[in-house]
Amino acid sequence: MHPETELDRQPADGPSRRHVISGIGLAAAAAAVGAAPAKAAAPAGGYWNKEYVAMKGDVKLQLYRRRKTEPSANAAPLPVLLMVHGSSISGMSSWDLNVPGAGEYSVMNVFAGFGYDCWVIDFEGYGKSSVTSGNSDIKSGVADLVAATPLIAKETGQQKFHMMGESSGALRVAAFAAAHPERVDRVCLGAYTYTGIGSPTLNERAKQVDAGRITGELAGVPIIIKDNICTHFGTTTCSSKAGKPSLSPSLPIRPTRSTNPPAQQ
Repeated sequence: MHPETELDRQPADGPSRRHVISGIGLAAAAAAVGAAPAKAAAPAGGYWNKEYVAMKGDVKLQLYRRRKTEPSANAAPLPVLLMVHGSSISGMSSWDLNVPGAGEYSVMNVFAGFGYDCWVIDFEGYGKSSVTSGNSDIKSGVADLVAATPLIAKETGQQKFHMMGESSGALRVAAFAAAHPERVDRVCLGAYTYTGIGSPTLNERAKQVDAGRITGELAGVPIIIKDNICTHFGTTTCSSKAGKPSLSPSLPIRPTRSTNPPAQQ
């Protein structure tokens, strides 16, 4: 961690940023392109909100902004938090979730309440951004962030941002931070995929597999399990209240033996 700066000092009614966003390791860099004109819209809401458009060549990238109050030319800029979605769903579905009757599930609301200037991006092919024939892979996501960050810097007055990414969004954040450290203050990486290459523990396990002391069909194969498992027999609970009222999405195959969930053990 570097020494405390003006960005680190907490808002009067919020917790210390050192306890809210911690810097976690960065990954390999990826190449990207630049750009940045903008277009704005201002939806209503409990906080001050505004929408922007950044351009990556001909690709439109949608950006969403939320903070406690409207920016003022006379006020000091707030610390900026840029939230980066993964491969399954778009930006606002990831970071501005509304679960009626289950409490606050909007990460944007929480961090805006802490005193951050919160931003969310829709990557190419997601949400309100342009849908193209591209695959929106990690390299493309880094290019999207490169295209979006000059606009964020211009609108907020901050040149460096805190960044939060989940799943493949964490890979995009880490790759962007490694390639463009001048834009990044601290990062928080959730559900970050780690191969373990070079890990002393996994190297030792590989020796055990090679010697035949660890056997089985999956011996030596790294496995990562995430908490997005859904049931096919009705509503699902996942690992939190957020999924409790939900039906499993897009499951064309129906169970053939029973439509009832398994009995509780």
